Amino acid sequence: MCSTPSRRIHSRYTRLVADLPVAGYRVMLELQVKKFFKASPDHCDKFGCKRWIFCERLPEVVQPYGRRSIRLVEALKHLGLLVSAEVSRSIAERFGISASPDSFLRTARGCDAPSDDIVVRKVGIDDWAKRKGHNY
Repeated sequence: MCSTPSRRIHSRYTRLVADLPVAGYRVMLELQVKKFFKASPDHCDKFGCKRWIFCERLPEVVQPYGRRSIRLVEALKHLGLLVSAEVSRSIAERFGISASPDSFLRTARGCDAPSDDIVVRKVGIDDWAKRKGHNY
């Protein structure tokens, strides 16, 4: 896509996006988003644009095709990385965030891997299982 700004509005539509709760109540952002025609067919054809209509992007608020705000996704990511998915779900539910354990796993999988610069200082060993003769 050529990224040429356009002023020709095609239409508008409402987009619902879940955000962080306020005082324990769920918050849904109702966003009016515009659709635009190509800036000019001649200019866009030079760059190989095949679309005639483009939707407005809101990168500070929500990812393309996202149903959750970036703030909510970050909160889910941090919570999912701290504890297990089931525990994350129950904690989130108490704060008024509706998310399944799979949502926490999905957001955790989307995180970047830790860098090689991190030095491991402690390793947790399941000594209870070792005493019972279990090997993993």
